[in-house]
Amino acid sequence: MANLTGTPLDTYVQNQISTRQKILGNNPDVQDLDIRVLNNHNKSAWVRLASSVDIVGDDTLKELGIINKGNVFAQNFVLVGGVLNAAQDISMPQGGVILNSFSADVPSIAAQYSYGLGGLEYGFTPPPGLGSVSIQHLNRGAIRKFQIRLQAQNKGQMAILEALYLRLGYYMLLEWGHTNYIDRENTFITKPEFATSAYNYLFEGKSSDQIETAINNYRKITGGNYDGALFQVDNYSWAINTDGSYDITISGVSKGGLIDSLTIGTPGIFNNQATPLENYTVITPNGNDERRTILGKLGVSAKDDEIVKTYNQTVAEKLAGGLYQTLKSAGAIKVISPNSISNPKALDLTSAFDTSDDDLNITILDQNKSVLNQILFKLTRQLKKESWAKIDGKKRYKNFQLRPELLSSLGISELSELISIKFDNVNKEDNPYEYNYITLGSLISIIKEKILTNENNPTGIKISDNYEDNLMFTHWFQHSTDPTVCLIPYSAEGDNEDNLNKIISKTFRVGTEGDQSFQGRLMAIHINIEYISKTLRETTSNDGTSNLYSFLEKLMYGIQNALGNINNFTVTYDDVNGLNIKDDTIIPGIGGENEENQTKLRLYGTLPNNEGTFVRNVSAQSKITSKMATQIAIGATASGNPINQSTSLLARWNEGLVDRVKAQDNAKAKFKQLEIELQSGESLEPVSTVADEIREELNKKYDQQIQFLTSQYSNFENQGNPTYSQAQSNLQSLLEYDLAVKTLGGNIAGKGFIPIDLTIEMEGISGILLYNKILTTNEILPSSYENKVDFIVTAMDHTISNNEWVTTLNTLSVPKKTNKAKNVSAKDNNEFTIPKSS
Repeated sequence: MANLTGTPLDTYVQNQISTRQKILGNNPDVQDLDIRVLNNHNKSAWVRLASSVDIVGDDTLKELGIINKGNVFAQNFVLVGGVLNAAQDISMPQGGVILNSFSADVPSIAAQYSYGLGGLEYGFTPPPGLGSVSIQHLNRGAIRKFQIRLQAQNKGQMAILEALYLRLGYYMLLEWGHTNYIDRENTFITKPEFATSAYNYLFEGKSSDQIETAINNYRKITGGNYDGALFQVDNYSWAINTDGSYDITISGVSKGGLIDSLTIGTPGIFNNQATPLENYTVITPNGNDERRTILGKLGVSAKDDEIVKTYNQTVAEKLAGGLYQTLKSAGAIKVISPNSISNPKALDLTSAFDTSDDDLNITILDQNKSVLNQILFKLTRQLKKESWAKIDGKKRYKNFQLRPELLSSLGISELSELISIKFDNVNKEDNPYEYNYITLGSLISIIKEKILTNENNPTGIKISDNYEDNLMFTHWFQHSTDPTVCLIPYSAEGDNEDNLNKIISKTFRVGTEGDQSFQGRLMAIHINIEYISKTLRETTSNDGTSNLYSFLEKLMYGIQNALGNINNFTVTYDDVNGLNIKDDTIIPGIGGENEENQTKLRLYGTLPNNEGTFVRNVSAQSKITSKMATQIAIGATASGNPINQSTSLLARWNEGLVDRVKAQDNAKAKFKQLEIELQSGESLEPVSTVADEIREELNKKYDQQIQFLTSQYSNFENQGNPTYSQAQSNLQSLLEYDLAVKTLGGNIAGKGFIPIDLTIEMEGISGILLYNKILTTNEILPSSYENKVDFIVTAMDHTISNNEWVTTLNTLSVPKKTNKAKNVSAKDNNEFTIPKSS
């Protein structure tokens, strides 16, 4: 579950941290004294750049002499500081001046000498070289950007580097690591392996996935002392110096940088499609004569006074039946020309669809505009073939198992990936709302298997769609406030087997006890197909293309709103999981509660004969926004003030502290009330407190929400707006409050803590992923933060320069669950905790 926020560091990374810290503390548990001294005082780094360019042209670089074709020329000029000939057996540099004219005419030979490669027009010049390298993680880790500096000493060398490395869109393999280290087997390595699997795969023509897998495997073998990246050149620049040399900078981007180019709505002809997919419109005919002509071609006649209605209903019926080509042949559909000054006026068919189709307008109308549109439409037609199942004597739902074998193998065979539910129309009984749903996991699988495999997208992009590895934060009362967007199962007071759960099953929820009750299967959310079609239309540009990243972001934002806004869904990319959707909210039970068994990164100082630190520099800064400062001033004291989501953790922060002025004011108010009661001889009504007002308001919202759930999901009465908007507001308030109470009790980590930005610069190490949780020692943290916060990696950079590899981590503090012994049921007896009067 490496794609979840707050997961611990991989075991091999934790072991390497422990090993390094023990070595630096001169701990006798790690190797003998000589090796510990060598490892501490003989550190250096190596870096290598190799090209995927094959020479295939007979005249390519002929001005330089005899050029080896195929992949040999790239092997002749592997950049490792200078140039290394790695073709066949590795040829170590000869040194000295080039011997003769024959050697000068063979660049692969000339490169092995210290002087002479590229010609002697500028005198004796050294070979080209690889300078510094920097790697940054951008866009929440979705993109890794590379800046690599090269130098060529003359025009001939520049031509070689230009042919091999200054190639926009071509792959390059960058590898780096420590020259000596102690690996995961506790073995002291003094000579890193040159021909790594990734390096061999590059020249063997393996796929990008195979090369990246080899890189990841070798990270583990070396215990994080090696790293590498396959990137594509996206830019370069060069400048000529006064001595005739060239300074070159290559800019590269990892596969994550390609997600902006992934399209899911491209019209065109695809190999696996029987018909062309076109950006089209259903036209409004120019008068009744044109309507009658088109109807005639469709075999339909109509009276003059009913021709408009008949025409609209006929076209709607044909479209709903998938007869796009028939309508196109008859002239009812025309392809939109992006170069046309004016396009035909579209026909509004909203009122023409029959009662079972009027909630699928966009899905039907856009059925042939893209591969995904076509698939979504076909799924709704599949549901039409199924039989209705009854609830309380009424035909209520259909379901269809898209992948029964897969679900059975995962142990979730009760999950129906495709369902249709009929909601009663409270305004028009004979026109019910028929909503069709598909699970997010199925949608992502369709995109992965049917869309990302076409010729419009780069190959090798992975996408995570697994039901088990993609989790989200949830709450027992969390539910969908808008069935036109999505559905999840829920629980309500006194209703453990509500009607909705009978249809969609409780597979969404991982469990009902302890931390599992806060864990939901993200891919088991049922999404309304019409909402998917609408989102696809809204993210489609004028040329008919829809960007996958934008589509998923907008899709998940709508789902997040419908589910009460307690999640923070993010679409991102990493080399291990590929494109994935994660919930930035910390999920209880993810990341390991047994922190005593996890390795802590030592931030400062040395414990003799125990451990030291390989952290070179550390800085921490607390950031209190103006909004947070106001919250602190108003409600973050531990003196009985009301709780809300934003101040709950601030109240924990001030636990054990009391504002004596506020305490005195409260005491005076109570004394004044008692004095009045004694004088009057009557007991006064208790003074209304903010807590009383909050309790009254929450009870009101809860009652409204129960009424909404009963009507919408037990009685299946479609509520519509503004009910959906009010339900969303109520749900968000209820969930935020209850989660704040659980946070104060230490049952969950929660939100709203005074954050710390911790930046750690350390001796280079690989295997740390963005969103990993880092445990640290407390040497520099104020005591008020000790054992109260964890750090989540939000950014990571590597630099390799001057024979040193340095890794810099940017982290953000998040509060940790403080009451580890208390695993309160998330359901709290089906009740929300209401504040008591102070």
